[in-house]
Amino acid sequence: MPYTLSHAIIAPLLARAGLPLAAVACGAMAPDLPLFARWLDYDITHSALGAIWASLPIALGLLVIWRIVLVPVLPRLLPRPLARRVPGRTAAAPPAILVAGCVVGVASHLAWDSFTHASGAAVVALPALRAEVVGLPAHQWLQYALSLAGLAGLGALGARWLRRAPTTTDARGASWAWWTAGMVACVAIGGSTTGLGLLLSVDIRPAVVGGVTMATSAAALLLVGAALVTRLRRASS
Repeated sequence: MPYTLSHAIIAPLLARAGLPLAAVACGAMAPDLPLFARWLDYDITHSALGAIWASLPIALGLLVIWRIVLVPVLPRLLPRPLARRVPGRTAAAPPAILVAGCVVGVASHLAWDSFTHASGAAVVALPALRAEVVGLPAHQWLQYALSLAGLAGLGALGARWLRRAPTTTDARGASWAWWTAGMVACVAIGGSTTGLGLLLSVDIRPAVVGGVTMATSAAALLLVGAALVTRLRRASS
């Protein structure tokens, strides 16, 4: 599958459609939650019916976490140079628009995966996507390319937004040391998982995918945990 975060690139690309960026991004990533929470079936969230009763509620849950837990404390969580450019909580769109954004995001995920999964409708219908290219099916190369392109696009758009965003003087921000320690910890977790996978299997791809998945999970948990701690400290002060 393409890297989960890369799916979020669809959000800024659809910005002119008037849909909330966060809602579309949450919807675009929601079907991959089973990769990080094994209690949910991956095939269910990637099915047409599962998109409605599983992926959509997941997307709405992610959106609630973003809006309620993360956004209010981002100016305190991010390193100061970034925190000064990030606004606090803004007015939410009407519920119907938020749901529509999540639906569009989920649909984009399933459409994207149809071109990159061996069982995807586009792969089944188009022989060119099943053709072997340098030892791998073309659809697999496509998923690698789209994953890198999605991440690069998010990075470029994020950097552009930060350059143009107005600065504030009251953002406290977090120390770069904390962020460096967190990133090192996540890389260590991902690297250890990859190494263990290589010891247990001769196939490097599952090992790398497992390592990236664990590193991403660790980063998400650290971020949400830090946000909750920050909110508790604010409430008690």
